[in-house]
Amino acid sequence: MRLIPPAWFLLAVALMIALQLFAPGPAWISSPERFAGVAVIALGLALVVMSIPSFVRARTSIHPDHTPSALIRTGLYRFTRNPIYLGNVIALLGIAVVMGVTTPFIVPFVFAMIIRKLFIEREEANLHDEFGSAYNDYCHKVRRWI
Repeated sequence: MRLIPPAWFLLAVALMIALQLFAPGPAWISSPERFAGVAVIALGLALVVMSIPSFVRARTSIHPDHTPSALIRTGLYRFTRNPIYLGNVIALLGIAVVMGVTTPFIVPFVFAMIIRKLFIEREEANLHDEFGSAYNDYCHKVRRWI
């Protein structure tokens, strides 16, 4: 059974907690500034939540292993091809800011690489197979992340 992206996100959070507890590295964000991380987390989670209605309106599956029935180009998808994954990465960065130590900052970047390799590349291939030149045109207009 292959883990879906939300499970990878939760694993990333667990790894960040473990790093903070057992290998925190130097503290480089002081306590008052660490609260800014809460706003960053909220921004990331807002991107995730705001992306979901686009799938409902397009009547296509949000599940990365399902064949897409529509090419979403509205809402946040006008600005990024992967607003949910981008929101996950931003939320992880916010968590690292709240933690205030260096080692958890590694995790969002590793998470982004894993998600790109395990999900985004396959999703892009599926979208290309389903929508051909329309998807290629979309890719030329909208970046993968930001």
